[in-house]
Amino acid sequence: MSEARQEAERLNHSELGTEHLMMGIINAGGDAIKLLTKMGVEPDAVYTAIEKRFPAKARKAGSKRPGQSALMRKVIDHAREAAAAQDSDSVGTEHLLMAILDEKEGGAVRVLKALGADLSGMTEAS
Repeated sequence: MSEARQEAERLNHSELGTEHLMMGIINAGGDAIKLLTKMGVEPDAVYTAIEKRFPAKARKAGSKRPGQSALMRKVIDHAREAAAAQDSDSVGTEHLLMAILDEKEGGAVRVLKALGADLSGMTEAS
């Protein structure tokens, strides 16, 4: 999550969305990288595509820390539930990625689809 927040702040975005979470997942590495590769996309290409689709905005005076979008809150809750269902002590990058994909919407999924990612069969059981 801290990586996602850093990405939103770096891009001067006012809201923390799934696109920032995806960037944070890529930065963190872990099992989600294997899943992205399994979907037929290179993590670096996903990161670059997100930067192009959601470019940095000009910094405004008095900018606040970005708040989470409603979809982002939903994804995080879903990832926590998935981790708990797998008796995991912590939420991993794979839980976050699967929660993003389960929502089937948001900036991250739009980028994955644009890159031709094979999203079929990608569920929590993957």
